[in-house]
Amino acid sequence: MRGLDINKDIHNESIEPNKKLSGNHSEKELIDKFNIAIASIKEKFQLLELDISEELKLNILRSQISLLLSAVDFYIHEIIRIELLNIIQGERKQTPSLKNCLISVQTLLDYLSSSDTNNQLLEDEIVYRNSFKSFLEPDKMAEALSLIYSNKDKNGKKRSIFKILFSEFNLSEVNDLQEKMKKIYKRRNDIVHQLDYNYSNKIQQTITKEEVEEYIDFYEKFINKLHLVLLEENI
Repeated sequence: MRGLDINKDIHNESIEPNKKLSGNHSEKELIDKFNIAIASIKEKFQLLELDISEELKLNILRSQISLLLSAVDFYIHEIIRIELLNIIQGERKQTPSLKNCLISVQTLLDYLSSSDTNNQLLEDEIVYRNSFKSFLEPDKMAEALSLIYSNKDKNGKKRSIFKILFSEFNLSEVNDLQEKMKKIYKRRNDIVHQLDYNYSNKIQQTITKEEVEEYIDFYEKFINKLHLVLLEENI
């Protein structure tokens, strides 16, 4: 019986010295998918020019918010999957939070006893572990990203991913960025869980094109900047 070689790929910390900021194929494909989704969501504004009822126009706007947050959640799930695999393959630096990433003992045994050079077993496990999670709430997103992004600078000083990103949005405080995210997330939940009704007064909330444009522009910029930060982390 072959012994368990726990060093199989997992502890290979070699980093490609000339890795470009454009990222590898999976990273580029992911951000392209996100931006294509955003472009498609924006195209729905054209439907507002049609001769349709006001109620239908409002529901189109609500659907755009729902799809926007779906695109954001998709990106976070996928970037975690991609970068965890890069860590396993020694193509990305390990993070202090990596110890919080759980996999089943059975998956580990299957992986170590297999000839799986593509890490499909581990990829399936990562997908399974995160499939029932949502990373739209700021704290949950930060916790998830800490698995693949070091929260310390070169001097060992703790840093927040939101602290790096908030300066891009003309905001005065880091908390302002997180509050913005919470506001959009709440609005999305009101739409998908409550048909956008206010439970306190039983009245459906108003929605405007300007509000939806603001949310789309915010997350388009947020995710694209986040993507660059994650790539810069690994150069």
